[in-house]
Amino acid sequence: MPTRPALLLIVSLSLSGCHNHPVPTGLQNHVSPNEVAVYQAYLQDSFTDSKYPHKMWYVKTETWPYQTFCDEKLLKDGVQPAYLRALRDLGTASYLIPPFNMDFVRTFDAYRPTVNGRAPDGPFITQTFSRVAFSPDGRQAFFRVEWVKGPGLGQGGWGQDILADQQGSIWHFRSVGCASIID
Repeated sequence: MPTRPALLLIVSLSLSGCHNHPVPTGLQNHVSPNEVAVYQAYLQDSFTDSKYPHKMWYVKTETWPYQTFCDEKLLKDGVQPAYLRALRDLGTASYLIPPFNMDFVRTFDAYRPTVNGRAPDGPFITQTFSRVAFSPDGRQAFFRVEWVKGPGLGQGGWGQDILADQQGSIWHFRSVGCASIID
């Protein structure tokens, strides 16, 4: 028979597992290198668009909880129900995004980006990502991105669900579902 201190330790260890929340299938308790690779590919793809020549984007260092209100449209556009379930199972949790290895991307961890304690000079866009849900083979990804325009670009912002397919080493992105616009 175990001693009283040993028995208390065993009971304590077994009860401590009761407070852990299960991690949804396919998503870890942290942003994976594969997710960062999708974020970086998306940012690189976004900067081929000539309407953002200033190339000053600020990416929030935490993910944004996934939320959308047009499931029917998403499913018609080819989004798998498992992707929605995996992202929603995370609830309102935010996860730290490891640093990006890109010259034109700055990161921020506050409500608004700052450079040496003040707002950046010139036009800029802030961007926030949800976590990324992947297909079992890792060749398809689903996530949401939201932007807010800074001074010089007008006011407002927008958000969009993105479905990405990997062909070889290249990710191809397309907007799906319903866009949200903030004026």
